Amino acid sequence: MKNLSYLLLSFTILITVLIAIIFKPSNLDIFSFFLALTWLVFIVFINWLVSFYFFSNTKQNSSKFGILPSLHLVVFLYSIFTVVTLFYFWNHYNFGILPKLHWLIQVIGFGICGIIAILILIASKTSEISSPIDVIPKEELLNKLKILISLIQKQNSEIYLVLKDLESYIKFSLPHPTVIKDIENYKVLTKKIMAITDRELEEKNSVDIIKKLLSIAKTC
Repeated sequence: MKNLSYLLLSFTILITVLIAIIFKPSNLDIFSFFLALTWLVFIVFINWLVSFYFFSNTKQNSSKFGILPSLHLVVFLYSIFTVVTLFYFWNHYNFGILPKLHWLIQVIGFGICGIIAILILIASKTSEISSPIDVIPKEELLNKLKILISLIQKQNSEIYLVLKDLESYIKFSLPHPTVIKDIENYKVLTKKIMAITDRELEEKNSVDIIKKLLSIAKTC
Protein backbone atom coordinates (compact mmCIF):
# COMPACT_ATOMS: atom_id res chain seq x y z
CA MET A 1 0.00 0.00 0.00
CA LYS A 2 2.77 2.46 0.93
CA ASN A 3 4.81 1.67 -2.18
CA LEU A 4 1.78 2.29 -4.39
CA SER A 5 1.03 5.57 -2.63
CA TYR A 6 4.65 6.71 -3.08
CA LEU A 7 4.40 5.76 -6.76
CA LEU A 8 1.19 7.76 -7.12
CA LEU A 9 2.80 10.80 -5.45
CA SER A 10 5.84 10.64 -7.71
CA PHE A 11 3.73 10.17 -10.82
CA THR A 12 1.42 13.10 -9.95
CA ILE A 13 4.35 15.44 -9.27
CA LEU A 14 6.03 14.35 -12.51
CA ILE A 15 2.87 15.02 -14.54
CA THR A 16 2.42 18.44 -12.87
CA VAL A 17 5.99 19.48 -13.68
CA LEU A 18 5.83 18.15 -17.26
CA ILE A 19 2.59 20.02 -17.97
CA ALA A 20 4.19 23.26 -16.71
CA ILE A 21 7.33 22.70 -18.82
CA ILE A 22 5.35 21.89 -21.97
CA PHE A 23 2.88 24.74 -21.45
CA LYS A 24 5.40 27.52 -20.75
CA PRO A 25 8.98 26.37 -21.42
CA SER A 26 10.14 29.95 -21.89
CA ASN A 27 9.18 30.87 -18.32
CA LEU A 28 11.34 28.31 -16.56
CA ASP A 29 14.07 30.90 -15.95
CA ILE A 30 11.58 33.20 -14.19
CA PHE A 31 11.85 32.76 -10.44
CA SER A 32 8.19 33.61 -9.82
CA PHE A 33 7.09 30.89 -12.28
CA PHE A 34 9.40 28.36 -10.64
CA LEU A 35 8.11 29.34 -7.19
CA ALA A 36 4.49 28.95 -8.33
CA LEU A 37 5.29 25.51 -9.78
CA THR A 38 6.90 24.52 -6.48
CA TRP A 39 3.73 25.67 -4.71
CA LEU A 40 1.60 23.43 -6.93
CA VAL A 41 3.86 20.47 -6.13
CA PHE A 42 3.49 21.30 -2.44
CA ILE A 43 -0.31 21.25 -2.77
CA VAL A 44 -0.11 17.85 -4.47
CA PHE A 45 2.05 16.59 -1.60
CA ILE A 46 -0.39 17.82 1.08
CA ASN A 47 -3.32 16.06 -0.60
CA TRP A 48 -1.31 12.86 -0.89
CA LEU A 49 -0.28 13.06 2.76
CA VAL A 50 -3.85 13.34 4.00
CA SER A 51 -5.27 10.77 1.59
CA PHE A 52 -2.71 8.00 1.95
CA TYR A 53 -0.26 8.50 4.80
CA PHE A 54 -2.96 8.87 7.47
CA PHE A 55 -4.95 5.98 6.01
CA SER A 56 -1.98 3.59 5.95
CA ASN A 57 -0.79 4.47 9.45
CA THR A 58 -4.04 4.85 11.37
CA LYS A 59 -6.32 2.17 12.79
CA GLN A 60 -9.92 2.51 11.67
CA ASN A 61 -11.30 2.64 15.20
CA SER A 62 -9.02 5.49 16.28
CA SER A 63 -9.95 9.16 16.46
CA LYS A 64 -7.33 9.98 13.80
CA PHE A 65 -9.17 7.88 11.27
CA GLY A 66 -12.40 9.58 12.30
CA ILE A 67 -11.09 13.08 11.51
CA LEU A 68 -9.74 12.04 8.11
CA PRO A 69 -12.86 13.02 6.07
CA SER A 70 -13.03 16.49 7.67
CA LEU A 71 -9.29 17.05 7.30
CA HIS A 72 -9.32 15.89 3.71
CA LEU A 73 -12.27 18.20 2.91
CA VAL A 74 -10.42 21.20 4.35
CA VAL A 75 -7.27 20.41 2.35
CA PHE A 76 -9.27 19.72 -0.83
CA LEU A 77 -11.20 23.02 -0.60
CA TYR A 78 -7.97 24.89 0.09
CA SER A 79 -6.34 23.20 -2.91
CA ILE A 80 -9.15 24.40 -5.18
CA PHE A 81 -8.84 27.92 -3.74
CA THR A 82 -5.06 28.12 -4.16
CA VAL A 83 -5.03 26.65 -7.69
CA VAL A 84 -7.84 28.96 -8.89
CA THR A 85 -6.06 31.95 -7.34
CA LEU A 86 -2.74 30.97 -8.91
CA PHE A 87 -4.17 30.51 -12.41
CA TYR A 88 -6.16 33.73 -12.14
CA PHE A 89 -3.04 35.79 -11.41
CA TRP A 90 -1.00 33.80 -13.94
CA ASN A 91 -3.56 34.56 -16.64
CA HIS A 92 -3.89 38.20 -15.56
CA TYR A 93 -0.10 38.74 -15.72
CA ASN A 94 0.43 36.60 -18.85
CA PHE A 95 2.27 33.90 -16.87
CA GLY A 96 4.95 36.38 -15.93
CA ILE A 97 6.12 37.64 -12.56
CA LEU A 98 3.38 37.23 -9.96
CA PRO A 99 2.63 40.26 -7.73
CA LYS A 100 3.00 40.39 -3.96
CA LEU A 101 -0.80 40.46 -3.64
CA HIS A 102 -0.98 36.94 -5.04
CA TRP A 103 1.51 35.55 -2.53
CA LEU A 104 -0.17 37.47 0.30
CA ILE A 105 -3.51 35.84 -0.57
CA GLN A 106 -1.83 32.42 -0.78
CA VAL A 107 -0.15 32.81 2.62
CA ILE A 108 -3.39 34.00 4.25
CA GLY A 109 -5.31 31.07 2.73
CA PHE A 110 -2.63 28.62 3.83
CA GLY A 111 -2.68 30.10 7.35
CA ILE A 112 -6.47 29.76 7.65
CA CYS A 113 -6.36 26.17 6.33
CA GLY A 114 -3.48 25.32 8.68
CA ILE A 115 -5.29 26.71 11.73
CA ILE A 116 -8.47 24.76 10.91
CA ALA A 117 -6.44 21.56 10.37
CA ILE A 118 -4.60 22.03 13.68
CA LEU A 119 -7.90 22.62 15.51
CA ILE A 120 -9.28 19.38 14.00
CA LEU A 121 -6.16 17.50 15.17
CA ILE A 122 -6.45 19.04 18.66
CA ALA A 123 -10.09 17.95 18.84
CA SER A 124 -9.09 14.41 17.92
CA LYS A 125 -6.40 14.36 20.60
CA THR A 126 -8.77 15.54 23.32
CA SER A 127 -11.23 12.78 22.35
CA GLU A 128 -8.58 10.09 22.84
CA ILE A 129 -9.38 8.87 26.35
CA SER A 130 -7.72 5.59 27.06
CA SER A 131 -9.51 3.06 29.22
CA PRO A 132 -7.78 1.16 32.04
CA ILE A 133 -6.07 -2.08 31.07
CA ASP A 134 -8.31 -5.18 30.81
CA VAL A 135 -11.48 -3.11 30.98
CA ILE A 136 -14.21 -3.50 28.36
CA PRO A 137 -15.37 -0.10 27.03
CA LYS A 138 -18.99 0.99 27.30
CA GLU A 139 -19.40 0.77 23.54
CA GLU A 140 -18.90 -3.01 23.62
CA LEU A 141 -21.45 -3.38 26.41
CA LEU A 142 -23.99 -1.36 24.46
CA ASN A 143 -23.37 -3.42 21.33
CA LYS A 144 -23.89 -6.61 23.33
CA LEU A 145 -27.13 -5.29 24.83
CA LYS A 146 -28.40 -4.23 21.41
CA ILE A 147 -27.86 -7.77 20.15
CA LEU A 148 -29.68 -9.25 23.14
CA ILE A 149 -32.57 -6.82 22.76
CA SER A 150 -32.88 -7.63 19.07
CA LEU A 151 -33.34 -11.31 19.94
CA ILE A 152 -36.50 -10.63 21.96
CA GLN A 153 -39.68 -11.04 19.93
CA LYS A 154 -42.14 -9.32 22.28
CA GLN A 155 -41.15 -5.70 22.79
CA ASN A 156 -43.64 -5.25 25.60
CA SER A 157 -42.31 -8.19 27.60
CA GLU A 158 -40.72 -7.60 31.00
CA ILE A 159 -37.29 -8.91 29.95
CA TYR A 160 -37.29 -6.50 27.00
CA LEU A 161 -38.11 -3.54 29.25
CA VAL A 162 -35.45 -4.30 31.87
CA LEU A 163 -32.83 -4.78 29.16
CA LYS A 164 -33.78 -1.39 27.71
CA ASP A 165 -33.48 0.12 31.19
CA LEU A 166 -30.00 -1.37 31.57
CA GLU A 167 -28.98 -0.16 28.13
CA SER A 168 -30.29 3.33 28.83
CA TYR A 169 -28.48 3.56 32.15
CA ILE A 170 -25.14 2.40 30.71
CA LYS A 171 -25.50 4.75 27.75
CA PHE A 172 -26.51 7.90 29.57
CA SER A 173 -25.65 7.54 33.27
CA LEU A 174 -22.69 5.19 33.65
CA PRO A 175 -19.41 7.17 33.87
CA HIS A 176 -16.51 6.52 31.54
CA PRO A 177 -14.22 3.70 32.79
CA THR A 178 -11.42 6.22 33.40
CA VAL A 179 -13.48 8.10 36.00
CA ILE A 180 -15.64 5.28 37.35
CA LYS A 181 -16.03 5.01 41.14
CA ASP A 182 -15.70 1.26 41.57
CA ILE A 183 -13.69 -0.34 38.78
CA GLU A 184 -14.02 -3.83 40.27
CA ASN A 185 -17.81 -3.64 40.17
CA TYR A 186 -17.56 -2.42 36.61
CA LYS A 187 -15.43 -5.43 35.69
CA VAL A 188 -18.03 -7.73 37.29
CA LEU A 189 -20.79 -5.94 35.37
CA THR A 190 -19.01 -6.22 32.02
CA LYS A 191 -18.09 -9.86 32.58
CA LYS A 192 -21.68 -10.84 33.35
CA ILE A 193 -23.19 -8.85 30.50
CA MET A 194 -20.78 -10.26 27.94
CA ALA A 195 -21.51 -13.79 29.20
CA ILE A 196 -25.29 -13.56 28.69
CA THR A 197 -26.63 -15.86 25.97
CA ASP A 198 -29.96 -15.89 24.15
CA ARG A 199 -30.93 -19.07 26.00
CA GLU A 200 -30.50 -17.35 29.36
CA LEU A 201 -32.98 -14.68 28.31
CA GLU A 202 -35.66 -17.37 28.05
CA GLU A 203 -35.14 -18.61 31.59
CA LYS A 204 -37.62 -17.71 34.33
CA ASN A 205 -35.10 -15.81 36.46
CA SER A 206 -33.72 -13.78 33.54
CA VAL A 207 -35.55 -10.64 34.61
CA ASP A 208 -34.08 -10.83 38.12
CA ILE A 209 -30.59 -11.34 36.67
CA ILE A 210 -30.88 -8.21 34.52
CA LYS A 211 -32.25 -6.22 37.46
CA LYS A 212 -29.24 -7.29 39.53
CA LEU A 213 -26.94 -6.14 36.74
CA LEU A 214 -28.70 -2.77 36.75
CA SER A 215 -28.14 -2.53 40.49
CA ILE A 216 -24.43 -3.32 40.01
CA ALA A 217 -24.22 -0.66 37.30
CA LYS A 218 -25.61 1.95 39.70
CA THR A 219 -22.82 1.20 42.19
CA CYS A 220 -20.07 1.79 39.62
